[in-house]
Parts: sequence; C-alpha cells; structure tokens
Amino acid sequence: MSLLALHQFSILFVWFGLVAFVLFCALIARAYERLSRERTGYIWFTLPLILVGVGAVRSAASPFSNDPMNNLLAGTGGCILAFLMFRLNRQMMQRA
Repeated sequence: MSLLALHQFSILFVWFGLVAFVLFCALIARAYERLSRERTGYIWFTLPLILVGVGAVRSAASPFSNDPMNNLLAGTGGCILAFLMFRLNRQMMQRA
C-alpha cells in the first residue's frame, strides 16, 4: 500500500466516523424534539458534515499539501458542530 493510498484511506475513515457521531447526535436531537415538542433544529447537523466532507475530498485529492481552503472548511464545520452540540446540550439541560 502506497503512502498516498494510506493517506486517502485514513481521511475517509475518520470522516465516516465523524458521520456516525453526528448522525447519532442528530437522532438524539430529533428524538428530543418529538418528545418535548421544542424545536431543536436537528436538520442543521448536516451542515458540518457537508463542510468537513468537502474538505476531506479536497484533502484526499491533493495530498500532502497545506491547502488553506481545506483547513477553513474543516475548522468552520467543527465550529458549527460545536455550537450545535452546545445549543442542544443547553436546551436539553434547561428543563432538568
């Protein structure tokens, strides 16, 4: 296995793990919305997946280069995900 193939495999492997985690969190938000009848905005959890996915594809296509666009996409997706998780946590714990 070449170093390029290993690099591409690791990027896609990590992205699929992130997809599983974010979808699990979105399902929690959807279940909470159905049970409490409060809007959680679970559909917005797809935005970080798209941003990080585009960054992962760009990074896999141009390996071993420090592309600022990849970093910007991944950072923006991570910040949006952190904000959504913080908002969901605060919304769920507010009633406790």
